[in-house]
Amino acid sequence: MWREGEELLTSQIYFVELGGARGLARSEEAAALQTVGLERLGDEGVSAQLEIVI
Repeated sequence: MWREGEELLTSQIYFVELGGARGLARSEEAAALQTVGLERLGDEGVSAQLEIVI
């Protein structure tokens, strides 16, 4: 994707709770890297931790 002549980086993140990236990613390893689990924070919502490497 391009905007104003510059290429934009995009990414997709899948959630374990919704089935993850299995069947959508190029390999099982890629699926594992694109999938993150959510942690419930009581009434405050949910949290997820991911590592992004560029």
